[in-house]
Amino acid sequence: VEFYDNEKFFDDTKTYTDSFLKLVSDSSKQVVLLNKEYKQNLKFGFVIPFWFDKANDYFDEPILPNILNSLSEIEGGYLVVMSYRNVIDEVQDVSSSELSLANQSGVEIVIAQEVAKNSESKITHYGKSRDDIKIFLNEIINKSKNNVSFSGVSIHDLSAFKSTL
Repeated sequence: VEFYDNEKFFDDTKTYTDSFLKLVSDSSKQVVLLNKEYKQNLKFGFVIPFWFDKANDYFDEPILPNILNSLSEIEGGYLVVMSYRNVIDEVQDVSSSELSLANQSGVEIVIAQEVAKNSESKITHYGKSRDDIKIFLNEIINKSKNNVSFSGVSIHDLSAFKSTL
């Protein structure tokens, strides 16, 4: 749900942001109820950009704490953070606050990487070999595994990954 990409978002950022946070909260509560009713353990989460942890042009204050608070009610709540960078230190920089805040919430964090062609070369591994990408993903794992919230890595766009050299 990339509500910030809606062309009307900047007309009323507060309303769009509040609506998204309500969606996260209401959905999380619904998952808790359904898990209890059906004796299940459905995992539930969202994919978010790395900049939800700071005030910026989109938000007056960070919204990550609100999201973590809602998802922490679910056993197995998670966030996939679009930490799209192709330099390991930059991945760590843009993921560190998400991991740190989630360490105390019980919410799992998955660090996502981009492999599709993109005009911003710094955010993608496009053109790299599959072996180089795997090495980079292992670096992320090794540098993040001391965070209790760290749950793994993911690739955005499986078809792009399948076509790697």
